[in-house]
Amino acid sequence: MHEAFDEAYMAEGSCMYRMTAMQTGQPLRKLPEGLRRNHTGPWGERLDARLHLNAWRRVLDREEPDYAR
Repeated sequence: MHEAFDEAYMAEGSCMYRMTAMQTGQPLRKLPEGLRRNHTGPWGERLDARLHLNAWRRVLDREEPDYAR
């Protein structure tokens, strides 16, 4: 579950940045194919998806404790 959350979180952020860039009306530049194929995300292999989800859970526990009911 933590990996699915992490992937969805990153996909949402990527979409948000793309939509913001598209709103400028300027042509978007593409990364060279070699960079796109080897891209491992903003943190690469260094961040465990469990740490990311657990951090969000701590925020929810603190700010919206009713979510756990």
